[in-house]
Amino acid sequence: MKPRGSQGRPFRREERASRSLLPLLQIQFATSKVLASAEDLQSALPSVIASICLNLGWELGAFWQHAATRPVLTCTHISAADTALGTFIAESRKNELLPGEGLPGRVFATSEPEWIANIHEDKDASRSLAAARAGLQSCFAFPVLVNSDAIAVLEFFSYTFRPPDQEMLETMVGLGRQVGQFIKRKEAEEALQNSFELHRNLTDSASDSIITMDELGTILVANLACEKLFGYSNSELKGQSLTMLMPEHMRARHEQALAVYLRTGKKHLNWQRTEITGLHRDGHEILLEVSFGEFSLKGRRLFTGFIRDITERKRIEEAVTASERLAVIGRLSASLAHEINNPLESIKNVFHLLRQSASAQDAAYIRTGEQELNNIAEIIRRTLVFARSARSEGPVDAGALIDESIELLSQRVRQKNAVIERRFRGSRSFIAVPGELRQVFVNLIANALDAIEPDGRIWLRTHTETAPSGEESLVITIADNGRGIPTEVRHNLFTPLFTTKGAEGTGLGLWITREILQKYSAKIRLRSRTSPPHQGSCFRISIPLPSVS
Repeated sequence: MKPRGSQGRPFRREERASRSLLPLLQIQFATSKVLASAEDLQSALPSVIASICLNLGWELGAFWQHAATRPVLTCTHISAADTALGTFIAESRKNELLPGEGLPGRVFATSEPEWIANIHEDKDASRSLAAARAGLQSCFAFPVLVNSDAIAVLEFFSYTFRPPDQEMLETMVGLGRQVGQFIKRKEAEEALQNSFELHRNLTDSASDSIITMDELGTILVANLACEKLFGYSNSELKGQSLTMLMPEHMRARHEQALAVYLRTGKKHLNWQRTEITGLHRDGHEILLEVSFGEFSLKGRRLFTGFIRDITERKRIEEAVTASERLAVIGRLSASLAHEINNPLESIKNVFHLLRQSASAQDAAYIRTGEQELNNIAEIIRRTLVFARSARSEGPVDAGALIDESIELLSQRVRQKNAVIERRFRGSRSFIAVPGELRQVFVNLIANALDAIEPDGRIWLRTHTETAPSGEESLVITIADNGRGIPTEVRHNLFTPLFTTKGAEGTGLGLWITREILQKYSAKIRLRSRTSPPHQGSCFRISIPLPSVS
């Protein structure tokens, strides 16, 4: 890099001013000290400019920077010891220079320093006239460099005639690189801080707990949800082993599994939606669903875990399972009681006929038999009464019950990566037993999940429909793009104990579904195709709604 004068020619050796190196060394030392302790460019520039002016005897210094939104240079910092330069300072602040325009613009465009011994010889007449009116004679400028490109310009003026000084310019170019490195470092720090803040805001707004740890299992970062889930603050978690969040019996297994993975790459467990047990600070255990991911940062292997508390979901699933079992037992009991009641009446009639012609001894036996039959009849009567009265009815919303059913089946939805499309229209509440209808929807949606392939789709719709008679009904459709139901199977679908799922099926789901719907005078219909392009099944439920007075 060869510094040039105002006429664009290189300086000759004899043009260099003979001067002491001490002021230049003082400037370099002072600049390094300022940049080492400064928080940002705004706080560093006044000291850097003042150091150059005081040590080298220049009256005014200015910093020109590329505007953020326009392709021009603006004077963002300018200072002088002499208040008489106030007018020139004000004009400089208002100035906007294109790259190549004026001394700062030329230095910015070429990334080369420039010295103007006589301001009247400057090619930029307007700016040189303003400087001349202020009594200024000489000036120089040097680029603030990142690699070989100028990102800003520092400019200085003197009242006295100053011949070009190549040693000074070369020192100033080095100082410009130093300032450029400081600017880029601060920009990188700011970007890193912004990225960290963005990451913190995103993770803290997440409902799931998020933990990042290193390959030794040491916790590096934990979000706000993690603090709430486990009862520890972020500062208490940071630097601790992940095993502190596990029950005692799991810790050794985790450490062994991590060591095996780091050595061989073989995973002990599936890293996606694995159900494990966690440990709260107060000692109680938590049912968790965990997914882990691995990434590399500056040569370090790091792991991020996404953790969800599924305690409530498990409780609901167990309650629903228990409710379904009780419902099956109840319906079977009611069905058996109903079926037994008719033969009992026949047996009673037979005993009545036998008693008319029986001996005294036989009559005593017959009365004993009739008494036992009456006891059985009473048991059957109470069973039927219990089955009829075990319905806790109330206002229900079909759309809300369908949403709850999907939540109960969320694990299976994720395993299939199923796309669920919902559209609930015209749905109004009606009186029913919520648990019964929820069971209907769970049965049908679960069957749809069994039928579809991974990434399959399920459509859930509700709308109201008015018959010509004026009767209004709520129509619910549950459709899928699965394999469809063969024709020879369809007529047995609602038969008790009939199943196509082998040992995994009970053959009671659709039978119970129809039994429940019949209580509400509802109808269920099936449309299914087993061949493309419209492959899949669609169940259509129509529930009569009470008239609105």
